[in-house]
Amino acid sequence: MLKQFMKPFVPAPILRSLRHRQMITLAASNGVTLCYGEKTIELLKEDKILRLGYGQEIYLEGCLLSFDYFFESVKPLKLRDKRLADFSGPRYHKVNGFDFFPILFPSIPEPYITLEQYSAFAHLKSGDVVFDLGVYAGLTTMVFARLVGPEGNVYGFEADPLNFETASENLETSRRFGSPENITLVPKAVWCHGEGLEFSSEGAMGSSAVSIVGAGRGAILNVPTTTLAIFCSEREINRIDFVKMDIEGAEIEVLESSKDLLSQLRPRLIIEPHFVDGQLTTKRCCSILEEIGFATHLVSQTGVTIPLIQAVPL
Repeated sequence: MLKQFMKPFVPAPILRSLRHRQMITLAASNGVTLCYGEKTIELLKEDKILRLGYGQEIYLEGCLLSFDYFFESVKPLKLRDKRLADFSGPRYHKVNGFDFFPILFPSIPEPYITLEQYSAFAHLKSGDVVFDLGVYAGLTTMVFARLVGPEGNVYGFEADPLNFETASENLETSRRFGSPENITLVPKAVWCHGEGLEFSSEGAMGSSAVSIVGAGRGAILNVPTTTLAIFCSEREINRIDFVKMDIEGAEIEVLESSKDLLSQLRPRLIIEPHFVDGQLTTKRCCSILEEIGFATHLVSQTGVTIPLIQAVPL
């Protein structure tokens, strides 16, 4: 009787083969040729090659569906009659739209076009205070710092150790190119308490709490945490003008635990929602913000299907 309730056992190599065939079919339907090599995966479209490592395979579907968005994020290398965007490991890239110096990324680059959406909404001016939640490689943090100038402050939070190290390296480069020393990088996850957190550290843009993304996305570390309220109390911060929140599904925990602070300081916010337990967090995020006196608006995010949440105090 038990057998009828048991799932059939499928060996891992067969599952991988099935997955590969599914991705090859998806690629073809999007005008992309997909090649699985010994160490890397290559996506070919016309004269363009986008290269990933197997450690980034979880991002393969997104790269297939938004090929041009990711490929055009950097200036590709020229290889005879082809152009290569190599995201298979940590590497410096010249970011399209950011002409100051090459940026070191631990994995797939952040397209500057999304940062432009952040900046257009933020309306930052000299002296403003910005909280950048989810720094990744630090590109957004450095651009915000330029916009608020020496009189402003940017507080950037990044819990993934490789991402934090990368962002720190980029920040040092930025300072050598004359950027103001107005950035504070914090190696912590912003969360709903300050007691630490099991964290899946993959050295990429999807690092997050194990409770959100599971245990198969990278090394499992216990990382320090803080809340917006705790951090502002410790640093005696009584002003926040803008919050960018791209924290891979932790947005609900952060918003829920920050209601009083956000009600008091009333910054503008832009939030990238994520899928948690199969549901996009958009509706819940908007509900929390509207409950504490913010107007919310969904806008299309250039290049991808997930919208951005814009919130302004009423």
